[in-house]
Amino acid sequence: MIDFQTEQTERTEQTEQTEQTKPMSTDAAASDDVLSEENCADQDIREDILETTLRLFNRKGMKFTMDDLAKELHRSKKTLYVYFPDKKHLLYEMVDYIFDSIKEDEQKVYEDREMDIVNRVRKILGVMPDRYQNVDFRQLYDLRDKYPSVYRHLKERLESGWESTVELLKEGMRQGRI
Repeated sequence: MIDFQTEQTERTEQTEQTEQTKPMSTDAAASDDVLSEENCADQDIREDILETTLRLFNRKGMKFTMDDLAKELHRSKKTLYVYFPDKKHLLYEMVDYIFDSIKEDEQKVYEDREMDIVNRVRKILGVMPDRYQNVDFRQLYDLRDKYPSVYRHLKERLESGWESTVELLKEGMRQGRI
């Protein structure tokens, strides 16, 4: 009986392995392409919502509403809630969106070996994507009272992710340029 169970287990494992290595049918591949396009479209809509939220936040501070956002986007409020369950989640993701963009630009500067170390340090310390040049970041501190969890997240993002900058400074000191 034990041999039977072992044999059955081995057959099951072989079947699972065979199914995992089977080439995908053209229908399944086409289905994945459609899903990929939908994900791209969803990502574009999310980015559009986040960019518009940022503009509204800069203009109105915490006083912007989901109605304001829907009007600005020429979309229904229902559509906004498909992507963000509430204003708190939207603001939380807006914080991530801003900091992720800044970190992407920092990474480009960090990896640019054509620029000398002093200019890389200057540039990385002042990195701010063009689209955020007009953002009044002081308004983000208004989150502290109305959305304390979003504010804590903002603080975490401000206080973390400095490793590349520290490494760049150390490299400059090792070279005797800083």
